[in-house]
Amino acid sequence: MNNSNYTVFEILKYKIDFLECIEYSLTSYTENKDEINKRFNLLKKDFKDGLYNEIVSTLFTSFKRLNEPISKFLNKYNYKKIIRMHEKKKISLLLKYNEHIIDAFETFNYILNAFLEEEQLVKLLDKKLIELINLNNEYFINFLFFNCYNLYLEFDHEDFKYAKKDIERTIKILNYCNKNNEFIKEIETLKENNSDEIYKTLEQLSNKCSKLEQKQVNDLKEFINYIQNEIHK
Repeated sequence: MNNSNYTVFEILKYKIDFLECIEYSLTSYTENKDEINKRFNLLKKDFKDGLYNEIVSTLFTSFKRLNEPISKFLNKYNYKKIIRMHEKKKISLLLKYNEHIIDAFETFNYILNAFLEEEQLVKLLDKKLIELINLNNEYFINFLFFNCYNLYLEFDHEDFKYAKKDIERTIKILNYCNKNNEFIKEIETLKENNSDEIYKTLEQLSNKCSKLEQKQVNDLKEFINYIQNEIHK
């Protein structure tokens, strides 16, 4: 297997681990101190002096500027900040968190696209790896949409504090997820404001996210095993 596959895979693996942090902004998230601390410690270590840093800093001369959205997120959030974010019950804080995640998502995609947009490099990449990259993007966008769909429903309740601009920011993220017209029906359901249909749609979104997540877990394990077998050859 060509070395480019190992390089791209390490970047993708870090991206997958990083984007899992989006679950902490779900309105229904139940705190798990050990899990949050473990994830953030690993992300910060790999970003500072791990494989991600070693690979990306070698490939891109402007590592610090390029990765600013990622470092900004890692410097801003930790276990205490996440718990405080939920205790304050402000939708604006959950939105800000998701906006930081989106900025990081775009950064990761910019880095990976440096490989995917080079015809000669793409030829060297394993088809399963490219499929895993696409699957991760699909999963993230669906989870983000589900997340903000939940947030939008909070505007009809009194569980969270919000301002008018928070509604606009939530709609902006929903439209960001829908830039390829993947969620036209779901957005129309929100506009129609039919409670039964809205919660039916929410359940469908949740089920789809669960299926995509499981597929990502399975495909990731499969590709890791494939790489390990290639190394042993």
